[in-house]
Amino acid sequence: MNKTSFRQHGSVTKSKYASVEDFSLDLLAGSSNSVDAEEIYFDFMKQRFVYSKETNTFCKLCYPTKETMGYYLKTSGYGTEVVAATKKWGRNLIEYPSPTLTKLMKKQCMQPTFVFQVFSALSWSINGYWYYSLFALFMLFMFESIVAKACLMIKSALAYTRGVSQSRILMVYLCGKWKKLSGT
Repeated sequence: MNKTSFRQHGSVTKSKYASVEDFSLDLLAGSSNSVDAEEIYFDFMKQRFVYSKETNTFCKLCYPTKETMGYYLKTSGYGTEVVAATKKWGRNLIEYPSPTLTKLMKKQCMQPTFVFQVFSALSWSINGYWYYSLFALFMLFMFESIVAKACLMIKSALAYTRGVSQSRILMVYLCGKWKKLSGT
């Protein structure tokens, strides 16, 4: 078994790893090697945390959401700074992770109603009604597999609509001009 040891470093800019402690959660994350050496960050659970020199802590990335409507209307887009903005803010996309049928079946089988029905069927077998309990268990598993399969079909339909929307051409306002871009 490999053990990894870390030691405390005096400077955040010279450190390669940061220990992030949130209640009982211990996470080790690498620092970025971005073009802007002053910005140190890590991504955790699809959220970016940026190092603040003033407080000497990592804080969530602050988005400009409290500005006036006039401020947003005056903006003309990033233009040549698109790469730097994408690096800072991330891509604007939604991901639908598709679970497998076995994961969905495990989730369905852990539901309280399913567990209660299984124990009820097992209690029937103790009383001598084993053929009823076998039939009930068979029907339970069939019903749960149908529900899991329907859930997979719905998730695949969502993924299909996502693919359809990505193939569309969108009109975007960049550098004071309207341009056509693909929806990816």
